Amino acid sequence: MLNQKKKGLLLKKGFLIAGLLLMVTWQTNAQNQANNWYFGDYAGLNFSTGNPVPILDGALSTWEGCSSISNESGTIRFYTDGISVWDRHNEIMPNGNNLMGNPSSTQSGIIVPKPGSSNLYYIFTIDEVGSSPTGGANGLRYSLVDMNKNGFLGEVVDTVKNVLLTAPMCEKLTAIGHANGTDIWVISQKWETNDFYAYLITSTGVVETPVISSAGIVIQGDIENAKGYMKVSPDGNKLAKANSGLNNVELFDFSTTTGMVSDQNIITLSNLGGHAYGIEFSPNGEILYVSTWKSNPGQLLLQFDLTAPDVAASKVQIGNGVNGGLQLAPDNRIYVAQRNGSNISVINYPNELGTACQFSFGTVSLGGNTSNWGLPPFITSFFSFNPGYNYGPGCYTDSTEFHENSSSEPDSLIWDFGDAASGSANNTSTDSDPKHLFSSVGFYFVKLTVWISGVEGSVTHLVRISPKPTVDLGNDTTFCSGDTLILDAGSDAETYLWQSGDTTNTFPADTTGLYYVKATNGTCYIWDTVDVTVLPSYFLQIDTIVCAGDTVMAGGTGQTTTGVYYDSLLNYIGCDSVIKTNLQVNDTFFIVNQLGICTGDSVEFNGIYQKTTGVYFDSLTTMQGCDSILMLDLTVYDIQVTQNPMGICQGDSVILQGEYQTQSGTYYDTLPSVWGCDSIAITILTVSDIISVYDTASICQGDSAYAQGDWQKTDGIYYDTAQSTGGCDSIHYLNLSVNPTYSVQWDTTICEGDSIYAGGDYQKQAGSYLDYPVTIHGCDSTVLTHLAITLLPVVNLGNDTSILNGSSITLDATGTPNATYLWQDGTTDSVYFVSDSGTYSVTVSNLCGFREDSIKVTIYFPPEDLECFSVVPNAFTPNGDGLNDVFKPVLQCPAAAYSMKIFDRWGKMIFETSDTGEGWDGTVNGNPVEHGTYAWTIFYKYTGVLHPGERTVKGVVNLIK
Repeated sequence: MLNQKKKGLLLKKGFLIAGLLLMVTWQTNAQNQANNWYFGDYAGLNFSTGNPVPILDGALSTWEGCSSISNESGTIRFYTDGISVWDRHNEIMPNGNNLMGNPSSTQSGIIVPKPGSSNLYYIFTIDEVGSSPTGGANGLRYSLVDMNKNGFLGEVVDTVKNVLLTAPMCEKLTAIGHANGTDIWVISQKWETNDFYAYLITSTGVVETPVISSAGIVIQGDIENAKGYMKVSPDGNKLAKANSGLNNVELFDFSTTTGMVSDQNIITLSNLGGHAYGIEFSPNGEILYVSTWKSNPGQLLLQFDLTAPDVAASKVQIGNGVNGGLQLAPDNRIYVAQRNGSNISVINYPNELGTACQFSFGTVSLGGNTSNWGLPPFITSFFSFNPGYNYGPGCYTDSTEFHENSSSEPDSLIWDFGDAASGSANNTSTDSDPKHLFSSVGFYFVKLTVWISGVEGSVTHLVRISPKPTVDLGNDTTFCSGDTLILDAGSDAETYLWQSGDTTNTFPADTTGLYYVKATNGTCYIWDTVDVTVLPSYFLQIDTIVCAGDTVMAGGTGQTTTGVYYDSLLNYIGCDSVIKTNLQVNDTFFIVNQLGICTGDSVEFNGIYQKTTGVYFDSLTTMQGCDSILMLDLTVYDIQVTQNPMGICQGDSVILQGEYQTQSGTYYDTLPSVWGCDSIAITILTVSDIISVYDTASICQGDSAYAQGDWQKTDGIYYDTAQSTGGCDSIHYLNLSVNPTYSVQWDTTICEGDSIYAGGDYQKQAGSYLDYPVTIHGCDSTVLTHLAITLLPVVNLGNDTSILNGSSITLDATGTPNATYLWQDGTTDSVYFVSDSGTYSVTVSNLCGFREDSIKVTIYFPPEDLECFSVVPNAFTPNGDGLNDVFKPVLQCPAAAYSMKIFDRWGKMIFETSDTGEGWDGTVNGNPVEHGTYAWTIFYKYTGVLHPGERTVKGVVNLIK
């Protein structure tokens, strides 16, 4: 883990401050997040004490895919099989069901903490390819877990659940930290392509636009090709993946900066002796381990030296009998899953080549629970080992402090300060946080070497030791406002930094406050401070108002005009004070008002009611106490009377006396003048009549009548307007009707021998006949009659007949157009289906009459039908002894079509044939299957009997070895 220690800053005059770098990334306590594993059938391991201890209360049971995550202290948070999510109490979280991974997917899921958050985690899931119910359609998805929910036990956020990224995908899923030390890459491969999809997870969430790289083999065809693990090396430089069905491993370069899988330097590891499945890198990233299954002979554990010139040729078998996934653990060992095993295996020293890695088969107990194929994957950056330290200050004549902060806490360490002149006893140290007094100014290569779980790592920094700057800002000081104090930090430092961010060696101080400067040479720096007090100069403002002619003392003399005047005085603390006088000199006013009133009204002015036109004066004092003179210019206005004649037409109106008037008469209105005096308007109103004339007329369709200034041919009311002698309109209304002329066609039918009147005579023959009748309005019309002749019905059911038992015949009474049908049982179809003995009759009717017919049907019975059976064995022994070596059904009749399918215990079809002579020999792709129970389905169509048919039968067969 990171060993994080801080030093505080002391703002004290002349005191040297140590500046220590603090490195905080996703690597902080990262290995602890992989402390708890849940896998197999309720199996689990805890690494908190250094050695794995069985976990006995897990709720997970899975074939392959699983994932778990702990907090930075190593306490389990939750775990998943890609479908369900369990909290630390082994209960399913709220919304923790129905994720779209698959427990039979090699890497069904991986859990990724959200960068910058202590409570949010993403679960990435991937579906199984091929034979699963979804066939891989669920692809790569993610869901969000909020650990602040459900009493801090966690809850799957329902709005961010099963979010699709892409589909379908191979059963491969891994994660590695970004080169920036904060973000995280999640990587998978798309099925039926050689495209790698890398998704970046940042503090803002999942970036759903992937980085896509095309490299290596296109993975397609057999679903076995999609199986097998994919891992990135802890240092992030390499990516390896097992292509199980292709019996090989591909090794690529990877960039944690760009997320690209390189198509250069691809190494393909073939001839593995079995199907590659598990993949893992050594902690130092220099060795690759591969487990195989379906191997012949045995199930192998292989080692490859990635530093060798020929990596493929460096293959060493370090174990056999293993067949599961591989996973690096917090103790820097690699653990190997064992299907159906109560123990799993371990590679104790994975950084060592050959037998020195000390593979130990089946020595890690699961406490009575069982391993299957898979182990939980983690962000491989959790296991990166990064030695590191920080230091400061680098001042000559002072000791420099060093602080180890590697990504994992080392078991032991040693410092080499690169300062031989300080003496051999002083030049090295085994303390975590040593101090060293360097012998002179200059540059030194300081190397830290650390060891953890037998792994060595080192880091070297170039450390600069510089002369200590001298800074003296002087004593705390006080001065008056308006002055400026120039603070001088000297000139023997390389850089300066003031509290304001300024970087010059001098700084102007003009306000009260604490001023400080940091003077730096290399990594050596010193602080100095000074407290500045700026005394205020006082300012007094006086507002004064006087009348014109008065005098005020301001600005050192008597003032008689409006203005701003200043006087300066020395206060008791020796700083100038200023008196500002705002002087306002108010004038005396002369105000003239003009006013008009009506005859008979009056206005009060200067204490007297005035009624006549004239000019009047008054004297007043303003609110500022200055005299003002008022003058009134008064005008008295007379009342006026006017008389106006007015004429309107009947139906119009005009507003008089405040209302709408429609009758002749004299009306009076009183109106105010512009001065408010009443005027009387007399209106003599005359209302003239208008004349309206109404007429009606009718014409035949196609004729016209003149109205409204044009010849009209359509129905409507038309009017013409003429002006009367009184100037009012007279209106002539014409209601015009247009009577139609008809042209009618109709179809009619008569029976043969009847007649109908048409074309001016009685007709008996089919044809078209034209008549010209006149309407009641005298308009000509035409009637066209289409005459058809109908014959009597025709029916013939045929001679009496007999039919075979179980068959039927159809009686057909059709042959007469537009007829109706009535059979002996009341049915009305034109045909009748017969399958029983009896006499059947039908009546066929149309508008000219009806006819009847009947038929007798007899049933005869042939010999009894035969059935076709099949005989299917329930067990066979494919051991090569010539007895029951093949599973094959026996049919008792010829088969026109045939199909037999065999399925394993997971519902996967492993054999199919359409040849009745071919059986199943207990192998898949030439490889013998395990003993057990297998399901079968047989379909056949049979012949050779009176009534051929088809059957589907199902069952199970026991394969015994």
